[in-house]
Amino acid sequence: MLKIFSLIILCLTASSPVLGITPRNISFKEAIQTALSKNLDIKIAQLDEALGKTYIDSAESIFDPLFTSSIDWKDDQRKPPSIILGSKTITRHYNFGLAKNTLLGTNFELKYLNEFTDSTSKFSSLNPSWEPKVALTITQPLLNNFFGYIFRRELKQAELKNQILKVQSKDTVEDLLKNIAYAYWELSAAQAILKIKKQALEQAQKLYSANRRKLKLGTIEKTDLLASEANVRARENDILSAQNVLENTAAKLKQALQHETAQPLIAQDSLAFQEERFSAAKTLSRTFDQKKEYLKAQKELEQKNVILQMKKNARLPELDVVATITYNGLDTRYDPAFDDIKNFKNPTVMLGVQLSYPFGNHAAKRDVHQSRIAKLTALYHFQKLQNDIRTDVTKKIHVLNTLKKQVHAVETIQKLNEKKMIGEEEKFNRGRSSINFVIQFQKEYLASSESHIQALLDYEKAVIDLKRTEGTLLEHYLNPFL
Repeated sequence: MLKIFSLIILCLTASSPVLGITPRNISFKEAIQTALSKNLDIKIAQLDEALGKTYIDSAESIFDPLFTSSIDWKDDQRKPPSIILGSKTITRHYNFGLAKNTLLGTNFELKYLNEFTDSTSKFSSLNPSWEPKVALTITQPLLNNFFGYIFRRELKQAELKNQILKVQSKDTVEDLLKNIAYAYWELSAAQAILKIKKQALEQAQKLYSANRRKLKLGTIEKTDLLASEANVRARENDILSAQNVLENTAAKLKQALQHETAQPLIAQDSLAFQEERFSAAKTLSRTFDQKKEYLKAQKELEQKNVILQMKKNARLPELDVVATITYNGLDTRYDPAFDDIKNFKNPTVMLGVQLSYPFGNHAAKRDVHQSRIAKLTALYHFQKLQNDIRTDVTKKIHVLNTLKKQVHAVETIQKLNEKKMIGEEEKFNRGRSSINFVIQFQKEYLASSESHIQALLDYEKAVIDLKRTEGTLLEHYLNPFL
């Protein structure tokens, strides 16, 4: 009866976690590719990267040409103080304009103005009359926004925002890949542990069957048979627990991949020790070159400095040189009046300076003070991050080297426990040992086998974690699969 029950346990654990559904084998490479194509968090992160370009578009919009137009009609029938001024004046305007800023801060504004006047005034020498005008105005800042200083700083700030979003997006993807790698190797470890526990059950069953024969021959006591039966029951319970862990880790991987199929997942790749060598100096150098969090903090510090420079420039008075040249025509008909413009007749030139400056300028001073504090805050965070990175890299390399030694030690312990177990079983078969020693050595071998798998998993996770810390996980796991 015990043998039949054990067989049922093995059959259930050997089949799919969901009865009637064939499991799907998935390699680590395929797991990464599946995540890239199906994981919505990764897709969202990639969209965030694409969003960065909009900051550049927004900053460059200051240089977009601006078209303006206006049309109006006015009928003035106010009562004049004198009859000779006329009792009615009709005025129409048809105006168009085009304005554009340049990288040097220069503003060009070209206007085409048309005015039609029809009046009953005795003073009107041309009535009705058309007066078209073409006017070009050039404005050049000399202090605030000196030769486009603020424009160039805004473009720089937009580019930094774009770079920050790119780095932030890659950092998010890298973190998601780390979690997926963790989940995959946890599933692989759970499968290996389940396999070990099945082997332990088979050993316990063989021992129980042998003890049943020995009891009939009278070479052992009944208590020895009861002990071996309890050992079988304990191993069956271990398998049920291991199967539950396996199902949970498979579900965790499926959730990380956002896999929609109902098929349970089985890790195709097994854990194996592949020694990784990390130099503290080289790892630290790579971290400062590639760690996304560090690069982001670097760009944010640069951004704060750009903003501070802009705010300092904004404290200056607005002193602009303005030059305007206008050509006009005047006639009772439009065509003759327009001919004067085409021939650049009747020019009017104006050159002047505009000054604007608020007394006290408290708002600009406040902005500079706030920007200076924001820059110092970013600088201190950046310096703290540098210190944290140095500490973190040193600590994780130490952990990795320790785990490397543990893998070798646990592997040696496993082999010794296996030899000890086999030797004790042989002694027991010759009547030179007790059942308790055999069961104890079987448990020790099972525990050391599980410890070996756990040590391999811990080492693999430590490698992943260190690559995540130095910012090379994308290159290590992502690029080879594209």
